[in-house]
Amino acid sequence: MTSQQVWAVLPVKSLAAAKQRLAPLLGAQGRRRLARAMFEDVLGACAGARSLAGILVVTADPEVAGIGKGAGALVQEEAEERGTNAAIEAGIRAVAGIASGVIVLPADVPHVASTAIDAAARLCSRERTLVLVPASRDGGTNVLACSPPDLIAPCFGPGSFARHRALATNAEIETILPSLGALELDLDYPEDLARFLVLSNDTRTRRVLLDLNVPARLGGTATFEPA
Repeated sequence: MTSQQVWAVLPVKSLAAAKQRLAPLLGAQGRRRLARAMFEDVLGACAGARSLAGILVVTADPEVAGIGKGAGALVQEEAEERGTNAAIEAGIRAVAGIASGVIVLPADVPHVASTAIDAAARLCSRERTLVLVPASRDGGTNVLACSPPDLIAPCFGPGSFARHRALATNAEIETILPSLGALELDLDYPEDLARFLVLSNDTRTRRVLLDLNVPARLGGTATFEPA
């Protein structure tokens, strides 16, 4: 098996409903712009990765579907949102016949680099191998790469890193825990945006945050005006 058979699976929620926990900082339009920029950055990193055989976007949002198709990704459109794990399972089923492995990425790690995706693909190039990167805040999972695609059942959400590790241990699956460029950070809360802005990156997400005047908003103590 070679890493050229690895597919990226990107489950993406509705942009209109995204990032509700940033409501104290950003209004609905600002959150929508930010969610779109983050997805475009993750999609762009996948498109730039040399080791991927393809990208599959799973979403119920027509705007997200259009962005994915425009970038050359395959899109599995859901009739309705059924949750992150249901979307991932649908994506894995869709590529199971053509992929030797998958890399599952959330849409809120816009600082992911193509080189990090290539590294994850190389690490899961062996059969029965699981690659995990935790989310630092809630113990979730920010990267899951495995071979074959259906090696374990996805159980994303708070505490999922420990659940994924336990599943792997019980099934005697080799687990690799690499450092892949600050991917422990996802952007859920205002303080996450502050940490992201410190990182050296030239992303759509960064430009949107600057355009929304987020650095000044983060530094203030008064109630933020919706953007």
